[in-house]
Amino acid sequence: METGRERLSSKLKFPLIVKPNHEGSSKGVSASASVVDDEEGLRAVVRELIDRYRQPALIEVYIPGREFTVGLLGDRRPRVLPPMEILFKDKGNARPVYDFQIKQEWEKHVSYQCPAHLSPSELKAVERVCRETFAALSCRDVARVDLRMTAKGDIYVIEVNPLPGLTPGYSDLCLIAQAAGIEYRTLIGEILEGGLKRLREKRREAKSEAKLEAKATDQRVVAGNGNGNGNGNGNGAATGSNGSGDKTPAPTATAMATSDGDGPVQPE
Repeated sequence: METGRERLSSKLKFPLIVKPNHEGSSKGVSASASVVDDEEGLRAVVRELIDRYRQPALIEVYIPGREFTVGLLGDRRPRVLPPMEILFKDKGNARPVYDFQIKQEWEKHVSYQCPAHLSPSELKAVERVCRETFAALSCRDVARVDLRMTAKGDIYVIEVNPLPGLTPGYSDLCLIAQAAGIEYRTLIGEILEGGLKRLREKRREAKSEAKLEAKATDQRVVAGNGNGNGNGNGNGAATGSNGSGDKTPAPTATAMATSDGDGPVQPE
């Protein structure tokens, strides 16, 4: 919604969750206010977010269940890192949200389990969804996919982070890498590897194109010189020879002069 007055789609069933459309790190999201159960509450939250963040509000169906975040490294066939589950400590909250405040003081509110406790079939399904999401959005080098899994095992993509946080010992991707035995320098190196490879390929292509252009330019120059020499030699031979080897006598030049600059020209 851009104003809070738009008609609500009949496809959206409560409870719903409302978020700023262009923010990151769950800014503007809170467990107490963002999940709504009726249209009146929804529009109140939408208007508040629009006024505060000066941007449209994103409305989604609230998905109950377990929450995971999964890191991916690579390009066309990305490496899927072990899923990390976010475990909420407040068991009394039936509809928890991994919001901005929790992320700032995560030690008080959540614990992380990586690798997450998943059955082989659940793990395979999570990895498949993450790879398909990565490919569908043309991600490359790195991404982090946030998921929820319902009690029935249905998997929903909540969000994709194509530029996830990389603060050592704090950001989710760094915690996942640490649990997977990947040192921070190695993590950064793997992220940069794809970009550096594309840079080298781009430079090789540019160098190859420059060589082809230089070769084409040289060919045009040679062709131009050949045309000039042919015209000059041909004209010279026709003028200086009568075909039998005898030279054609040069024309006699007649010197012209004027008497005083104003009169008619007189022969000398």
